[in-house]
Amino acid sequence: MPDKTQYEFNGKTLGKGPLALAVIKYLVEEQEHSFEELNKLLDGFKFRSGGVLLDAQEYLNRLTVKPDTKNRFFKDDSITDKKGQEFLVSSQWGLGNIDKLVVWGRNFGLEIKILVDESSILFKKFSAYKQGPMPPWITTWINSYNDLCTYIKSIDPDAFDYSEQSFLERYWRDASNGISSVKPGFLSNDEFSALKSEFPDISKKILQDPSSETLDNVIAWAKQAKQSGKFNTIKYGVIHRFFCACAPQQYCSILNLDHLKAFIHKWNEQKLGPKIEPKGNWADLNQSIVQTIKLRGFEDEDLYLLNTFIYRLKEDILGEIDDVFGIGSVNADGYNSTQNRSLEGLETISLNTILYGPPGTGKTYHTVDMAVRTADPDFSGNREQIKKRYDELVLEKRIRFVTFHQSFSYEEFIEGLKASTDSGSISYQVEPGIFKKLCNDAAVGSTKVTNSLNLAIESFKSTLDEKETFALKTLKGKPFNIEYHGNSTFRIFPSNSKHDDLGRGYPVSIEHIHELYRNPETDIVYNRSYAKSILLYLKSKYDVKDFVHPTTHTQENYVLIIDEINRGNISKIFGELITLIEPSKRAGQPESLTIRLPYSNEPFSVPNNLHIIGTMNTADRSLAMMDTALRRRFDFVEMMPDYGVLNGTEVCGVDLAELLKSMNDRIEYLYDREHMLGHAFFIPVKEAALEHKQEELISVFKNKVIPLLEEYFYEDWAKIRLVLGDNQKNDTDHQFVTEVTDARGAKALFGNAYEDNQYEGETKRYQLNEDAFAEPESYLGILGKSN
Repeated sequence: MPDKTQYEFNGKTLGKGPLALAVIKYLVEEQEHSFEELNKLLDGFKFRSGGVLLDAQEYLNRLTVKPDTKNRFFKDDSITDKKGQEFLVSSQWGLGNIDKLVVWGRNFGLEIKILVDESSILFKKFSAYKQGPMPPWITTWINSYNDLCTYIKSIDPDAFDYSEQSFLERYWRDASNGISSVKPGFLSNDEFSALKSEFPDISKKILQDPSSETLDNVIAWAKQAKQSGKFNTIKYGVIHRFFCACAPQQYCSILNLDHLKAFIHKWNEQKLGPKIEPKGNWADLNQSIVQTIKLRGFEDEDLYLLNTFIYRLKEDILGEIDDVFGIGSVNADGYNSTQNRSLEGLETISLNTILYGPPGTGKTYHTVDMAVRTADPDFSGNREQIKKRYDELVLEKRIRFVTFHQSFSYEEFIEGLKASTDSGSISYQVEPGIFKKLCNDAAVGSTKVTNSLNLAIESFKSTLDEKETFALKTLKGKPFNIEYHGNSTFRIFPSNSKHDDLGRGYPVSIEHIHELYRNPETDIVYNRSYAKSILLYLKSKYDVKDFVHPTTHTQENYVLIIDEINRGNISKIFGELITLIEPSKRAGQPESLTIRLPYSNEPFSVPNNLHIIGTMNTADRSLAMMDTALRRRFDFVEMMPDYGVLNGTEVCGVDLAELLKSMNDRIEYLYDREHMLGHAFFIPVKEAALEHKQEELISVFKNKVIPLLEEYFYEDWAKIRLVLGDNQKNDTDHQFVTEVTDARGAKALFGNAYEDNQYEGETKRYQLNEDAFAEPESYLGILGKSN
């Protein structure tokens, strides 16, 4: 999108080029700088036309050789300095150079104000963040962030007692403080104790000079501390967080170096502002981001509001949280529904959805987000909060998870007979499967409605466990005893019958008590009079209110996640229910269907608030082989490798995103796109501490990549070599799979009696080169960059 930023200087509103002209003119006319002085001061600015300033006569000389068709200089607005030197100012000012000029001019005492571009994507995102509604946890974060930084700013760096316990705990030890969380990378008790005596001196150094050079010195100290055993692993996040506390005007609270690099990559790719050079250490990159964003017109905004916005912007543009600001993701041309193609299908979640793609593309990972978004549409938060909400919904039984496999059956999924023994007697009960249970719960529409009955039943079970028998009466006043021996039924013994004659008694299904509670007119309850008597007792004793079916406005959504859905026998598992899961056949729809189940003979339908989310690995079984009955009833969302997740992560001099894409391009050519390698395999490398990244990369290649390629290509090592670029590496030491030529021939191996001449001559064998995994050149060679 074209940049429309305006600048206020010397009482005028100006664009980029006119601002530069006005600043140079002011320095010449008001501060009497000469052409020669300004040329030296502006030497660091880079322009295609040469420099910022050009001698007027030299400009005329250039015109005799080549006309200035692009008007690279303000030719009609020349400036003459105090020495009579006439010169021109460049008119070609991009955002990077103009930002630099603003900072440069302010060093001369010039008041230059940047006016925010209200049409820009960045302004729209910041406005959405600032104007809210802002979640309470963001407000708390901003206030506590302010408190911690304000306190540390108030102390006297030379007189403060840096060994104060509360100070060290708050700024170095806490897993989460007002600036940021460093979980799971916070200091262990042993590390904190070992370093406690050194932290005061380190704290003082950082507070006195929270610069890039100081960070290099502190990291050098940390490496020595690790060598001496004081650090188990260097806690870069803890160190970076203290820099954030000491200089919030310089650093936002993005603590991870790889995240900063990925942020810069996406910023440049989406053209949210001037290009940021991804050079330097954590302090350099963080400061570049903060200053670049401030210079978009946000310098007068609250410091902590802006810093937290930058962190949330990172989550937004890296896709860590989908649409953080609620205004859509962006690209270079404006707005788009999503940046990641693999997430396009997640914007609108249908009743039946399958995420499919190669292994390691985040299918199971994204089901957590989808399930929470479906079950609780009003919830929003970061990944940690989403996972916590997911666990809560699982406990509420509104989200359930099952994995299909070759032996998974209808009886486990819908219902089947289950044998049980009591005093040597075998009996069979109809046991509902996970899908039937969830459908029954979803039909109620609210966990709140049935929670009180569930609690009452659990309390009643505890009472029965403490007594040999418990006496109740039917509605007609006939006494009976009730017992509970576990499983899903109560046992009834009428008082006018002998216990021995009854054997194990009459069963009353707990599930039927629930059904009777929801629908008193149901005809599927066996031993109805006893079930009804138990229900009335529970309602009276435990104050269970009458069932009120929720309205469509209060009805809660339920989710069943089926992992590896393509590995099960769909016809065998779903049976006659394959039709009932269609949206148009769900309960409450005009074309709804109800069937009678074969074991219980109960009427059954699939409620309209039950969502099914499946995952399937296309490398395990082709999508084309998928049961067509299932394919017609599900929306399929493709999940392909997301290289953007790995952008900015370098190991052994190799960008992980480029490395993965290079291998996948070859796999697609040699095999197909369904057998690519997913980005999730390399996430442990990205998240590892800097000193452990190479170690993690070696582990991924040894334990994930190579075995998977063996499986894909049926141990066709020649093709595996092509994927790994080994055929392009001149040095065999850097080849993961090496060729071994065996010149002995068939007779040398099998004896002179072997006559088949087709095996004579040289044959090729292959072997894994263990030493190559530890060589950076081996990975560079995948990209064709090693010798």
